[in-house]
Amino acid sequence: AVDPHGKLVFISFDVETTGPANNFDRIIEIGLALADSDGNYLGELNLRIGSPVPVTEYAYKVHKISDADLKGIDHFDKAGPQISRFLESKLGPYDTAVLVAHNGDAVDFRYLINELIRHSLTLPAQVK
Repeated sequence: AVDPHGKLVFISFDVETTGPANNFDRIIEIGLALADSDGNYLGELNLRIGSPVPVTEYAYKVHKISDADLKGIDHFDKAGPQISRFLESKLGPYDTAVLVAHNGDAVDFRYLINELIRHSLTLPAQVK
C-alpha cells in the first residue's frame, strides 16, 4: 500500500572516479544504500561503470580499479538510467529522498551532477 504521507528516505552513496577533475573525469563505480528515517533498510545498488576517460595513476592508487577492469562495461549513459530505475523501484510517489555522502560537496555530488548533465539524465523527482 502507498503511504499518502510518504516517508523520508536517505540515499547514502559513494563514487570512485577516473581522477580528481570533476569536470573532466568520470564515475567508474557507484554504491547506493537506502534507509528510511526509522532506520529500515530499503536496498542497495553497486555498479561498475565503463569510461571513455582513462583511470589516472592517482585514482588507481586510491581504489585499485584499472582500465582493464572496466573494459566492456556499460558507460554512464546506460548506468544512469539503471540508477534512476532502481531508485524509482524503492521510492513511493509521496516519499522525499535525500542524498547523503561523505565529502559530498567536494566530490560525490559534483561528479554525480556532472554525469547526469553530461548525459541529459535526471534522478526521480522524489530525490532532493
